[in-house]
Amino acid sequence: MIKNEQILLTSSQSVNLIGVSLRTWYAWDQIGKIPKPINIGKKLFWKKDELLAWIDAGCPKRDNWNYSRQNYCNKKNK
Repeated sequence: MIKNEQILLTSSQSVNLIGVSLRTWYAWDQIGKIPKPINIGKKLFWKKDELLAWIDAGCPKRDNWNYSRQNYCNKKNK
């Protein structure tokens, strides 16, 4: 379950948000299809707001993805 106030998501939470399998998620990470994760210790996390913005942008590949929380929030409020 993902709480609204949660900022960072684990891979398991991310796949629940996106709707793909964990295996697909890791494969997408390897080929650069999803936003870059944050490493904390030996764990990987994804920013929830970045994933939502990535979906809104049409799920571009990592090389084409440039996320700015401020820009995304401004677009949503217009």
